[in-house]
Amino acid sequence: MIETTRPHAGPARRPVGAIALTLALGLLACVSPHSRAVTPNAITAPPDTSAVYEALERGRQALLADKYEDASKAVDEALKKPEFVALPKSAQYRAFLFAAIAAQGRKDYLGAHEFASIASDYPDANGDIWVMRTRYAYWVDNYADAGASLTTVAKQWPKSLSELTPETVMHIVYNLRDDRKLGAERLELIKSLFEVRFTSDWGMQPSGFWRELALDALEHHDTKRAAAVLARVTAARTLINMRTDRRFDALVQAEPKAFDVAAAAQGECKGWKRVMDANPRKLGPIVQYMYALLAVGNYQEIVTLADRALAKQAKGTRDKPAFDDEEDQLNWIHDLKSQGLRGLGRWDDALAVQVKAHEMRETSSDKVSQAINLDFTYTVRNEPAEALKTLENVD
Repeated sequence: MIETTRPHAGPARRPVGAIALTLALGLLACVSPHSRAVTPNAITAPPDTSAVYEALERGRQALLADKYEDASKAVDEALKKPEFVALPKSAQYRAFLFAAIAAQGRKDYLGAHEFASIASDYPDANGDIWVMRTRYAYWVDNYADAGASLTTVAKQWPKSLSELTPETVMHIVYNLRDDRKLGAERLELIKSLFEVRFTSDWGMQPSGFWRELALDALEHHDTKRAAAVLARVTAARTLINMRTDRRFDALVQAEPKAFDVAAAAQGECKGWKRVMDANPRKLGPIVQYMYALLAVGNYQEIVTLADRALAKQAKGTRDKPAFDDEEDQLNWIHDLKSQGLRGLGRWDDALAVQVKAHEMRETSSDKVSQAINLDFTYTVRNEPAEALKTLENVD
């Protein structure tokens, strides 16, 4: 399960880091219309850019006050003035940066992406503006540009990757897969992430991505490189996929110990348990630990963990919930408990848990998955009428 981090329903975010510093220091402090040297013998006087700077300063002040409509109007006024092209490149860069931030504040993400893209072409562009461009491209489903921008961040400003959540990075890579024309670009992005030792949520290895790198190495007859990539493949499911894919035969024969699926599955259980114990206010690690337990068939422990988590959650309140991520994760606790009960042969109890999880859809960020899971259970129980009823309210 992968979560999205898009802002469509959320409040506008204030600029942070180096971008906020740019606003705080001010455009005029960096470049003044009076800072140019005047050549005595000049035939034509330089354009008077004071009105442009004045408009940009109004825009900057509006941004600092979170008045994004006013900021956009002021910056747009500056951009439309013929004298704008006479500004130094550094001043032009800041103008487009201000325009991008103002557009984001107005939730005009298409506009924000356009302005950030222009700004990123200037010499002053740094990791912050490329992260902005990546984020805006992702928000407007422009995965081609999101992937290209993310690759630039990984190669040139790897430390700036921390400004993007791992799930955002993972989503961009996954969605590039939908366009076969972007296969080479997607592989280049994965290579870049591998080189900077990218990890997914909770510091786990994105084994599926590394599998693709290993395959690419084998296709180029580079078994040594494939073995180096394999060292970071930790997911048992991915190892099974590789063992059953004849294209990996040379690697399986060269590194047989690395393909010990049972050891990998146990390793995943231990890893997620450590994460779970270190994050008592998070349901996400519990969910992932339960998935790991499901793979090794420890159904009773899954049910026990679910009951423990649900009991703790019941003691919380709306103002002070027991877990920080209940909205996104609580329904999966119910679903995994149901799977654990099925593994123990308690099919009726498993169904009852799924029904309860389905009833939670109004308070969950996931409105569809539980209905689909419940529908599947009714179908395998040969209860098609109940299955159809389950899907009635799915939009």
